[in-house]
Order: sequence, then structure tokens, then C-alpha cells
Amino acid sequence: IDWQGLKDRWGIDRETLEKSGDLKEMLYNRKSRLVTITPTFAGEKYSLEARLSFREDVNGNIKVVPHFIRKEPNLDQEFNGVKFTDEDKQNLRTTGNLGRLADVVDKETGEVIPSFISIDRQTNEILSVPAKSVFVKDTIGQTKLDMGEINTLKSGKAIPDKEITDRNGKKYTVTLQVSADR
Repeated sequence: IDWQGLKDRWGIDRETLEKSGDLKEMLYNRKSRLVTITPTFAGEKYSLEARLSFREDVNGNIKVVPHFIRKEPNLDQEFNGVKFTDEDKQNLRTTGNLGRLADVVDKETGEVIPSFISIDRQTNEILSVPAKSVFVKDTIGQTKLDMGEINTLKSGKAIPDKEITDRNGKKYTVTLQVSADR
């Protein structure tokens, strides 16, 4: 990671990311929380809020990718080969998740990949994660999921009104669903 380049380009340094805990998240292929970055465009320095993630480029170098805040997700535009139906749009607007697996087309290889699609609630960015990369645990807190529930989650659907007991014995009623937002 070119830390000096990161500081020069985005105004972010390693120490700040370490202190906030964001560096650890980014090293686990997740995004930071919203952070203030200060890029320079056309000689002018700007202060913007964004989430950050690391991505490896074609030469094996690690680059920082900013995920800027959008006013709203553009659900009318095709997303990596997926055209959203009216039901898809409604699901994404209300739950943040598509509610089904979608065939996402890899931009580089053209490979069709069954994936979960969600909206980043902090930035309104539409994102996906391949279904094969998601492990659905059979236990949440102290609550065991049966195979039917696990298969429902793996298909992208929600399990509404599920009573979950956390590690400390406290009970919650929640909607369970896989999210591509990491």
C-alpha cells in the first residue's frame, strides 16, 4: 500500500485509519465507515464523505477505492447485466436487498455469477457479492437455523419475524436476510 500516495491523493493516513478501526475492516475486504477525504480536483481541494475499500489492480498493487455518497441509488439503470423489475426496485428501496439471487455479469471476464445485490445504506451505492462467497451460518447467537431457513437465506429471500436469542440470552424478533453490504 502506497501510504504517501494515499495521503497525497485522498488526505488519509494509516494512523487515522488504524485508530478508527477502519483499516482492520478494509484489510478484511470490507469498507470503512464514512470518513472525510480531501481530494484535489483541478487544483482545488475538496472535503467529501466516502467509505473506503482496498482493491488490487492488474499489477498486484493495492489501491484505495472511494465509495462516495449518492443522493439515491439509480435503480432504473442496468447493474452489471441485471435489469431491476418493479418488485426488485421495491425490495431494494424498502429492505436494501434484492430478495433473490441475480445473474451478475463480471465486467472483465463476461462470466455470469449468481450474486446477492444490496444497497449500501450509507452511500446508496448498488453492490453485489457472489453467492459462492457467502457462508450462511447455522447458528445466530444461541438460535439454530434449520436447513429450510438456511436455504431461504441462500436464495436471497428474507425470513421475517424470526425470534433470535443473542449470546447473553436476550431475545429479539428480527428479519434475517443476506446483504451484499459489507
